[in-house]
Amino acid sequence: MFVQVIQSDTPLDTDTVHKLLNTVRSRLPSLVAEAVLNIPSVKKQIEYKLLQELDKNCTKLCSKKSGSILRRKDYTDMVEFQWGSLFQEMSRRCSFLRDVFVTVAKCSNKSRDPEPPICLCYSILLQQRNHELSLVQRINTVLLSEGNAKKMVNFISNLLLSPFHPRLPYYLRVTIAMQILMHGLEK
Repeated sequence: MFVQVIQSDTPLDTDTVHKLLNTVRSRLPSLVAEAVLNIPSVKKQIEYKLLQELDKNCTKLCSKKSGSILRRKDYTDMVEFQWGSLFQEMSRRCSFLRDVFVTVAKCSNKSRDPEPPICLCYSILLQQRNHELSLVQRINTVLLSEGNAKKMVNFISNLLLSPFHPRLPYYLRVTIAMQILMHGLEK
C-alpha cells in the first residue's frame, strides 16, 4: 500500500491559523498553497490524500471492465502499439502520476522524446501491481526473441569471459564485443 500518515487530532496553534487566514484573504492560490504546505502536519495530510487518490486511479486501471490498454494481449495490439496512446491513457486516468514522471524525467535535451521512458516506467509499475497488465513486457519479449538476443548475449559473454584466443588481449575482445553490440550479430 502507500505510506501511512499518523493521524493527528492536535489542532493548529492560534498563530498558524491567523497567518493562514491572512493568506487566504489574499485569494491568491499560489500563496495559499505555499502557506498550507509550510505547515508540516497539513502537508503530510495532503500528501496522504494525493497518494489515496493515486491508489484509487491505479486500482481502476487494473480492473477488467475499464482497465488499462496494457491488459490487451492480441498480436495486433502489439503491432499497433504506440507510446503516445499509453501516455494519453496516463494523462486522462492518472494525471498526477504522469506529472510526477514528467518532472523526474525532465531532460535538458529538447530533441529527446520523454514519452517512451515515462510510459515504460508506467507499464512496469502497473504490471508489478497486476500481472495481466503486460502488453509492453510482451512486446519486449517478442522483440528480444525475434531479434536473436539470446544468441547475441551468449556470443558476447563467451567472447568476454572465456579465453577467446590465448593471444588475443582482453581489450581487443571488449572492442569486438562493442562492435557486435553496435552493429548486430550476423545470422
